[in-house]
Amino acid sequence: MLKKNSFLFVLFVNLLNFNTALCKSQLLELSLSDAIHISQERSIESYIAQSTFRINQLEYTNFRYSMMPNLSLSLAPGNYSRSIQEQWNNNTESYEFAEVNRLSSSGNLSLSKNIRLTGGTLSVNSNIYRNQSFGNSNYIGYNLQAFSISYSQSIGKVNQIKLQDKIQQLIFEEAKKNFLEGKEQLAIKTSQYFFDLLFAQLNNNIAGLNKNIADSLYQLGFTKKSIGGITDYDLQVLELKKTIAGIELIKIQSQKKEADYNLLAILDMPEDSEIMCLVPNSIASALVNFEYARNLAYSNNPDLFSFNRKILEVDNSIKQAKSSKYDIYFSANVGYNKNSQEINSLFNKMDQMQSMNISVNIPILDWGEQKRNVKITETNKEIVNYQIKESYKEIDKKLFKLVEEYNMQQKIIETSSRSNDIARKTYEFVVKRFDLGKASILEISEAYRDMKYSQNSYIEALKNYWIYYYSLRAICMYDFINDVRL
Repeated sequence: MLKKNSFLFVLFVNLLNFNTALCKSQLLELSLSDAIHISQERSIESYIAQSTFRINQLEYTNFRYSMMPNLSLSLAPGNYSRSIQEQWNNNTESYEFAEVNRLSSSGNLSLSKNIRLTGGTLSVNSNIYRNQSFGNSNYIGYNLQAFSISYSQSIGKVNQIKLQDKIQQLIFEEAKKNFLEGKEQLAIKTSQYFFDLLFAQLNNNIAGLNKNIADSLYQLGFTKKSIGGITDYDLQVLELKKTIAGIELIKIQSQKKEADYNLLAILDMPEDSEIMCLVPNSIASALVNFEYARNLAYSNNPDLFSFNRKILEVDNSIKQAKSSKYDIYFSANVGYNKNSQEINSLFNKMDQMQSMNISVNIPILDWGEQKRNVKITETNKEIVNYQIKESYKEIDKKLFKLVEEYNMQQKIIETSSRSNDIARKTYEFVVKRFDLGKASILEISEAYRDMKYSQNSYIEALKNYWIYYYSLRAICMYDFINDVRL
């Protein structure tokens, strides 16, 4: 019996030593950093985030190319019509209804460019038009606009091209920061599932060992009872302990299955995969300064960064509302064209063409609509400013709590690690004393509870530490361990 208990003692030591208690027969040993890396590469959430960011990249690329010169060719190779239409008769000097039988075709080559500096549009065009009438005259005519350059723009209005360029840049920067923040949120979620499974695996080891020890103690008690070493009551207590240990093991095994499923799901691994979670054996020793973290959050946090765009948009709305008192539009066009009934003569002695247009629209009576629109946009800006102020307060409050808890957690880990070692050794010692008849069943139960509580406290401290750490990374967009921006 002593030999059997010695074997259990060795098994106990091997199972509960956090630095060496990882079973090598498992299919995959997984550290916390490995789990986070896999989830950020393979999870469904990661695929969705990557796809969303690719869409943002493509949308921004489309916008950048929309600012480049645009070359287009439009063709209308055949447009035939036959109808009765009202026509002017020079002989009778009156309108008459006559049959019109006509075939036309045209082609246009256009090069256009939005001008960011002014907000106008510059374009160069070349087009040709052919018209053929069937009937008595059987007329064929050509019109060639060999070259024309035109420019158009609104005057006194907000430069929408320049504004949209700034806004789209900010939107893309937001998309990059949101993508990085999403990865950190996924790291937090993965850490939660990782430690849930680690809890379950270590508790399963303890529960399994506790059941084996309870079985052995019952057998030992049965032997002692036969020689009068313990009473019937003591034997019944040992039997109850054995039963409770079995029930506890079943419950913990059920919890372990659920934790296994959750972690495998976020890692996008087959459900029959076996994972052994490794206990993190190191933490960062440096503390985080609140003021330093706050400055990082103000500069990098996606929610706060989006306020730059919101302020730009609301300021633009105010400018647009104020500029709606009038509308001035300017356009100019110069080039060369030629009409001819023969296509070969189109390029001979071409005529110069010029045009310029300025239009002004001034509302005389709008019943105060323009003033009300200005007031609405200014009120919207006040609302945005209040929202920004409140968001900064919320960030400060959340960040202060995170920094305090993160810094405090390092001390908690040191203390709980020491308590865990003491509780484990105490339990080993009490089991050995009971085998020698020098400890009671009550002492074993108390030592077991202390050991389990200390182990769970230690793992809970590690779990909180890493969740706080990745939460700080997410809010500040900063890697505090390697001292670099994300």
